[in-house]
Amino acid sequence: CGLLRTHFVGENNTISSDGRIDFKELFSSTHADTAAPENRREESLHIELGAGSGDWAALQAKLNPVENYVTVELRADRVAQTFAKCLLHQDTARKSKNAQLRNLCCVGSECGSFLRDRVQTGSVSTIFVNHPEPPTQTYDAATNNIITGTGAEEPAHMLNSQIIISAARCLEPKGKGRLIIVTDNVIYARLICRTMIRVLEEDAKLVGLSPGEVRDLRRIESFGQSSIHIYEGKPSLSIGHYTPNKFEGGTSYFDRLWRTGAGKHADMRKRFIIAVRTSGGDAVSYGSKGVRKTFGATPFGVKKQSPKPDGEEKKPNKKRSTEKQKRRNERRLLKKQQLSQTEK
Repeated sequence: CGLLRTHFVGENNTISSDGRIDFKELFSSTHADTAAPENRREESLHIELGAGSGDWAALQAKLNPVENYVTVELRADRVAQTFAKCLLHQDTARKSKNAQLRNLCCVGSECGSFLRDRVQTGSVSTIFVNHPEPPTQTYDAATNNIITGTGAEEPAHMLNSQIIISAARCLEPKGKGRLIIVTDNVIYARLICRTMIRVLEEDAKLVGLSPGEVRDLRRIESFGQSSIHIYEGKPSLSIGHYTPNKFEGGTSYFDRLWRTGAGKHADMRKRFIIAVRTSGGDAVSYGSKGVRKTFGATPFGVKKQSPKPDGEEKKPNKKRSTEKQKRRNERRLLKKQQLSQTEK
């Protein structure tokens, strides 16, 4: 690790002595000549696990140039394709063929070891997982059991309990960090939710996003006391997904495969979304332009009362006095009697 640090970073501290990467330091060198410091939110770091050939992450980096993205993919050929997209990116709006994506970093690694050994604690704003591959082993689809029998291990898949624990450690604390999972397989979505519930029983570092935090999605199922929800809807800015104004060939390899109905349990029209955040603090919401906003624990639909300025007296109650109410009732009764006599 020491030799790698000397060869890769020289005298700065991009890689720590224990092998963890300071992505803020890594991106700062690439952004030095592209944007003013006040216009860049370098603290916002987003990681996509199982990024494939990088279609989705490259599109996000293009549409959201003021925040940083990291792709993690095991297959070397797909990492190379993502890297090529960064170098050969063309800015059609500015008609430029030399507009590299400087806010996108490509990593070739297994997701679990990368989160566990290479990412600093509490440094990631969002971890995205788009269309993860379901387990290859047979498991009880009727009850969505996490394990296949007594003493058996979890089915081999990307989002097992150890990955979720590592992801929770990497996310920003106090409600600022998010884990967003999008899939077209509702059976696998249920398995992920039950895995999360199992993890949270031991260490509740994650909580589900409430319907008030993702108002454009529809909740279809809930799990456990931590309220882990499955939402249905189109991925949007409410979960940090930037979408182009017009169709540009698909946002990911699996998104294009969806159109062919690939997979036994793949739904050709629906997207199922699991959205959780770190516990504590204020929740984080994305505005219409993607700007992250925080809001407290005020229940959805309940207006939060603002404090009165010092010296300002409370307005008197507008409720009518007893005498005025009595006179009003007498007038109503008299009018009713006159109408009945007229009808006779």
